Amino acid sequence: AGDGIPNLLKYAQGLDPMTACDSSDVFRVVSNRPDRIVITFRRSKTAQNVSLYPVWAESLTDPAWTAGGFELSLLSENSTQEVWEAGFPVSVGSGYIRLNAAVGE
Repeated sequence: AGDGIPNLLKYAQGLDPMTACDSSDVFRVVSNRPDRIVITFRRSKTAQNVSLYPVWAESLTDPAWTAGGFELSLLSENSTQEVWEAGFPVSVGSGYIRLNAAVGE
């Protein structure tokens, strides 16, 4: 759709790959405190053979994005989607978070 959001990520979230989206369609920042980053995101219940999980790094150029250490909570669900909250403690006072979609994980 020319929006820079990978189709696999859209599929894992139940979004239409042909509809342009922005980052607020993928996840929303709930809290960006000096000690913690918290986001909410949707996960499709119908997507098959794909996993969706948050990753974190201290800088955007850091090659080692970390999937561990998140506190995940299911906030709500309906027949097609779940809404999740992911929190990550940031000891250095800043960091970046994104969602990763992967086939077969």
